Amino acid sequence: MQVIEIKTTPGKYELEVTPAKLEYDNDAVRDMHVQTTPSTLKIDAKNISVKIDSYESRKSIGLMTMGDRFSYEANRGKQHIEEKTREYVDIGKQMSNIHEGANIPSIIAQKRINEGASQLVTAYFPSVGPSISWEPNDLNMEYTPANVDINWQELDRSMTYIAGSVKFNVVQRASVDIEYVGGPNYFPKSSDPNAAQDAE
Repeated sequence: MQVIEIKTTPGKYELEVTPAKLEYDNDAVRDMHVQTTPSTLKIDAKNISVKIDSYESRKSIGLMTMGDRFSYEANRGKQHIEEKTREYVDIGKQMSNIHEGANIPSIIAQKRINEGASQLVTAYFPSVGPSISWEPNDLNMEYTPANVDINWQELDRSMTYIAGSVKFNVVQRASVDIEYVGGPNYFPKSSDPNAAQDAE
């Protein structure tokens, strides 16, 4: 007869494991600024410059300015006075020799003949050619290449480390239950009330 009943209850455990991870924060949208400067070409062209100064040529044929005309006439008047002064001095010298047989009417007549005598002179007009000067052509080119400036915004590339964890949960503890299923024992056996009934 089995008087002891043994009941075993196994333990139940739960193991929860969270792995470690590394989170990488990255902004998906990058800010970019683009500034474009177009190329430029500057051309400075200067044509040939010819300068003709005909002032002296016009002056030689009598086309003068007012100031030049006054100066010219003043010089002519001075020259005429000098010539007449020399002429009259010469006539005076000739007349002073009257005691040597100088004839005054002959002297005056010779003076008129000299005044009426013409001289053939070859002249070229204008006597002075024009002054010609020139400046060569010039071409200056200035080229500025195009330029593109790109400014990128730096991204936030921070990283966050999350440590792992291990959790051990006891759902049910292990146990051994021992139950006595037999009846009581009497000593001496005569004290057992059931023994008297068995004897009868």
